[in-house]
Amino acid sequence: MDGFSIASITATCRTLSHRALSATVELDEILQRSTIPIPWSQKLASLSAKLEQFKKSVEDLQQKLDANAVVSGGLKRMLSAALQECDGAAAVLSKQVKRIGPQTAPEAIDLSVISQYEYLLESFTKLFVFSRELLLL
Repeated sequence: MDGFSIASITATCRTLSHRALSATVELDEILQRSTIPIPWSQKLASLSAKLEQFKKSVEDLQQKLDANAVVSGGLKRMLSAALQECDGAAAVLSKQVKRIGPQTAPEAIDLSVISQYEYLLESFTKLFVFSRELLLL
């Protein structure tokens, strides 16, 4: 199976959805069981919300891809490249979220890095929503 097949693309969508769900659950548990000060807790809650939006956009895209019999070669190549890039970033984000524990000092959580991941998630969310809209045409 080549990297541009629909099966390969939807498999990556499922992986991304699972990573986003896992990180969201982890963040929500961290926020429930810890006493992280407000600036950090607000940023972590915002990241969790962005992950949830991202997850939904990936799942919607996957459903539309599964329903489409024909997808242009250009769109398949673009989605394959974007999903692979996104999967790498999501893997790193997921690992970083799992490293946050009850003993983690708030100062050890870099708010600027969280902001960068939020922007990345927003960008990929918009790309996947747009791609889904293209598939509706």
